Amino acid sequence: MIRISFSSLRVRLLLLVLLAVVPALGLILYTAAEIRKSASVEAQTNALGLAQSVASSQDDLIEGARQLLISLAQLPQVRQRDSDACNTLFANLLKQFPLYVSLGAVDAKGNPFCSAIPIKTPFSAADRTYFQRAVQYRDFAVGDYTIGRVSGKASLNFGYPVLDDKGTVQAVVLAALDLAWLDKLVDKAQLPSGATLTVIDRKGTILVRHPDPEKWVGKSMPQTPLIQTILSQGAGTIEAAGMDGVPRLYGFSPLGDTGGAYVSIGIPKDVAFARANRVLTRNLIGLGIVGALALLAAWFGADIFVLRRVNTLVGATRQLTAGDLKARTGLAYGGEELGQLARVFDQMADSLEQREAERKRAEGEIQRHMQRITALRDINTAITSTLDLHNILGVLLEKIDLFLPYATATTVRLFDEESRLLEPLASRNIDEQEWRAGPWRGGRGIQRLVFESKAPQTIRNVETDPRIRNLEFYRKHKLISYLGVPLIVKDKVLGVLSLYTKEEHEFTKEEIEFLSTLAGQAAIAIHNAQLHEQTREQAVGLEKANKDLKRQEKMQELLKELSQDITRLDVDSLLKKLTERVREALRVDVSDVRVPEGKAWRVIGVSGIESGQIRLEGTGTARGRSRWIIENCKPLMIPDIRQSTGFTGGETLLQTGIRGYLGVPLLSRGGDVMGILRALTYEPRTFTQAEVDLLQQLANGAAIALENAWLLEQTKKQALELEEANKAQADFAAMIAHDLRSPLTAVMSAAAFLQDGLVGPINEEQWKWLAKIEAQSRNLVGLVNNFLDLSKLEAGHIDLVKEE
Repeated sequence: MIRISFSSLRVRLLLLVLLAVVPALGLILYTAAEIRKSASVEAQTNALGLAQSVASSQDDLIEGARQLLISLAQLPQVRQRDSDACNTLFANLLKQFPLYVSLGAVDAKGNPFCSAIPIKTPFSAADRTYFQRAVQYRDFAVGDYTIGRVSGKASLNFGYPVLDDKGTVQAVVLAALDLAWLDKLVDKAQLPSGATLTVIDRKGTILVRHPDPEKWVGKSMPQTPLIQTILSQGAGTIEAAGMDGVPRLYGFSPLGDTGGAYVSIGIPKDVAFARANRVLTRNLIGLGIVGALALLAAWFGADIFVLRRVNTLVGATRQLTAGDLKARTGLAYGGEELGQLARVFDQMADSLEQREAERKRAEGEIQRHMQRITALRDINTAITSTLDLHNILGVLLEKIDLFLPYATATTVRLFDEESRLLEPLASRNIDEQEWRAGPWRGGRGIQRLVFESKAPQTIRNVETDPRIRNLEFYRKHKLISYLGVPLIVKDKVLGVLSLYTKEEHEFTKEEIEFLSTLAGQAAIAIHNAQLHEQTREQAVGLEKANKDLKRQEKMQELLKELSQDITRLDVDSLLKKLTERVREALRVDVSDVRVPEGKAWRVIGVSGIESGQIRLEGTGTARGRSRWIIENCKPLMIPDIRQSTGFTGGETLLQTGIRGYLGVPLLSRGGDVMGILRALTYEPRTFTQAEVDLLQQLANGAAIALENAWLLEQTKKQALELEEANKAQADFAAMIAHDLRSPLTAVMSAAAFLQDGLVGPINEEQWKWLAKIEAQSRNLVGLVNNFLDLSKLEAGHIDLVKEE
C-alpha cells in the first residue's frame, strides 16, 4: 500500500493543481444549488397549484350536489315518503351519477325511509353534521368527510331539507360524494412517479390516499409533522418526510370551502431535482477530466525534475535512520540547493558514525548499571509492598536468575535459633525436595565459612576446592562454580544466599558486590518479615487473651446473675437460664442438667429442644456416660456417640438425633457430684479444651449457685416449719390463759359476795382476808390477760394502735 505524505513535494505540487480547480468546483456547486432551489420552488408551486385545482373542482362538485338535492327535495316520492318508489328512483339516479356513492332520504328524526343502496343495518342520521345543519338552518348543508355507514367508502355528505307549506322540516334528502373522483383527477394530472395525493379530515384521519389506498385510508396520524403542519397552516408548501418516511416536496390546501378536509400533493425530491442532478453530474465529470489531466502533468513533471534526486537523499536518510552509518548519497555536489544538501548530509553521516562507536562503548556500561538498579528497585518494591517472606524471596531469586543468566541454581538458607541449623527456605532451578532433605549443620562445607565469616566466599571449581564437603550433591546436579554471600542486617547474620553455575566461572568483584547488595536488601526484607510474624503471633496471642478475658467476664456475669436469681427463681428456671447461656456460649444445639432427686436422677433446665423429647422422670441410677462422670469427677467429651462403644444406655439421645456430647460434673463445696451439665449437638463435634474448660467453669459456678439455691429452699422450709410451731405454741398458751382466767373470775366473784354479806355477816378480820383474796385474784387475772395478749401478738391475732 502506497503511503502519501501531505508534506512531500509531489503532493504539494498536486495540491497547487487542485487549488486551481477549487474555484471552478465552487462555481459548479453554486450553480447546482441554485438550480435545485429553483426546482424545489417550482415543484412546490406545482404541487400547491394542483392541490388548489383539486379544491376548486371540489367546489364545483359541491354546487352540483346542491342542485341535485334541491331537485330531489321536490319529488313527490320523497314528499309522500313512498319508500318503494323512492328507493327505485334513487337507485336509477345513482347509476346516472357515478360520482355519488349513496342517495337517500331520512325523516325529521333522522330515520331513513329511502336509499339508493339497500340498508342492511338500521341507523340514524341524527348525529350527522349535514343532517343537524340542514334541520337547523333549513338550507343546503355540507357535512364532514367520513366513511359511509351504508357504502363503506370515504365520502363527503350533503343534506337538504324537505319543507312543507309552513316551512316545517318534514324530511332531509342526502347525497354522499365519492372521494374516489380524486383518483381520476390524479390519472388526468399525470403526476410523476412516487408522487402522492392525500386527503385528511380535521382530525388527521386519512380519507383518500394515492397510491396504496388500502394501506393508508382510515388511519389516524395527527402526530406526524406533515399532518400537524397541514392542520395548523391550512394552505401552503413544505419540504418534509411523508407518512411513509420518503422525503417529498408538498403543496396542500383546504378541500372546498367547508374546511372539513385538506388535500396535499407530494412530489419526491429525487424527481423534483432530477434535472439539477443531471446538470451537476455533467459539470463534475467535465471538471474531473480536466483536473485529472492537470494532476498527471504535475505528477510526472515533478518526478523527472525534482523527486528523483530527493528520493536518493531520502533513501540515504532511511539507511542512516535504520542504523547503517556507512550510507552516503552518491550525488554530485553542485551549486544548486539539492547538491549542497547532499554534501551536508554526507558530512553529517561521517560525524554520526564516529559518535555511534563512542555511544556503544558507554551503553554497555550504563546497561549493566541500569539492570542492577532495576533489580534493587524491584526488590525494594517487594520489601515495601508485602511482608510475606516467600513472595520476597521469590522476587529475589527471580531477579538473580534474570540479571545473572549464567546462574544455574540459587538457594537461600536461614539460621534457626532453636535448632542452631541453617534451615532450607527457598530455591530456584533445583530439586527442592532433595535439597531440603539434608539440612546443613555447623562444621560442614563452604556455607559454614560464609555464615561464620560474615563475608562472601567464591569457588571457581568445586572439584578442586578442599572446602567442599558434600561433593556428591554438586556432581549429581553438575554444578561447578559457587558464590555464597551472607544475609546480614544490623551486624547479625540471618542466613546464606548461594549461587551455583554449571560452567566454570570466575566471579568478578562487580558481580560479588551486586549479589551482596541484593543479599543486603533481602536480609532487610527477611528481618522485617520475621518481625511482622512475631508481631502477628503476639497479636494473635493478645486477641486470644482478650477473647478469654471476655469469656471470663461473660461467665462471671452469668454466675453473678445466677447468684442474684437464687431468691427470685426456682431451681428449674435457674438451670434453664444456665443452659440457654451454655447454648449461646458454645454454639450447641441442646443443653440440660441431670441432678439427683432422692435416690433417682432426672433431667431439668432443658433448652434447645422440647422437654417432652427427653425423658425427665427419674432413671433410678446414673448409667453409662453419666456414671463415668460421677465416678471420675471430671468432664467427658465424645465427638460422636453413635461411634462410641464404651458406654451403655443413652437410647434417648440417639432417638433424638444427638451426635456430639460434652458433659461436666456439678461439684459441691465438699467435692460431691451434685449433677451433670451437658452440651449436645446434632452433628459430630470435637470440643476444644478451651470449650471444655469453659463449660466446667460454668458448671462450677452453677454448682455453687445451685447449692445456695437448695440451701435457701431448705432455710425457707425450716422457717415455715418454725412459724407453724410458734403458732401452735401461741394457740396453746391462749387456751391455757383462757382456762386460768375463768376460775379466777369465779374466786373474785365469791369473795365479793362474802364482802357484801350476801351469805351472812362477816367480821372485820374476815373482811380484810377477803379483800386480800380479791386483790391477789385481780393481779393474777391481769397477768393472765397480759399473757393472753402476748400470745395473740405472737400469733398475729392482735392489732397494735399507736396512741399519743
